[in-house]
Amino acid sequence: MSGERLLFDWISPAPVKSVRLEADSPRKAFYVVEILKLTHAGYIIRKSSGAEGAKANIESWYRVSISGAEKKMHQLINHKLRKKAGRIYHLVREIIITKQTEEKL
Repeated sequence: MSGERLLFDWISPAPVKSVRLEADSPRKAFYVVEILKLTHAGYIIRKSSGAEGAKANIESWYRVSISGAEKKMHQLINHKLRKKAGRIYHLVREIIITKQTEEKL
């Protein structure tokens, strides 16, 4: 694998799954979790959270397998959806990227 391809893989990984949660809050708080596939190198789970008009907080985790990536994604989402107090989030959008979805993009 060439060095250019490896670098591009880290800069522009392919999306696999994306989930967006939003809260009924004055500043429209959001929480987005995505799984990104790195060619020949595993998966990145990227979490972006924040509010409208503010800079997002972004965190990332690496997993070797898709099952490990999905487990981490579900852990992050369930933590927000199980809350009983404070800012309550609800699911707005869930996208699973397949070959057909990629052709439409």
